[in-house]
Amino acid sequence: MKHNYLVSDQGGLVSSFINRADSIASARVEIAIEATALLAALGVAVLTVPTIVGAIGGGTAAAAVAARMYSLSTGGHNSIEKAYEINQSIRNQ
Repeated sequence: MKHNYLVSDQGGLVSSFINRADSIASARVEIAIEATALLAALGVAVLTVPTIVGAIGGGTAAAAVAARMYSLSTGGHNSIEKAYEINQSIRNQ
């Protein structure tokens, strides 16, 4: 029997997966925007993880941007993990 992933429990899973994928895409776009702002605020040409983490403790406007980037990154990572779990649930049905 072929699964109908748009109804019943599977439909909910597919919808949840799509929502997570949208969340990941939104986080990626927002991180890129914040990265541009952080580059300008710090006056650097390249961002590295140490640069971003260091900016968080700086107590400047760059600190707020860096903290938002960190938050967006963490949220995006969590959405990736949840999307993977949902994908596994769909595969196992």
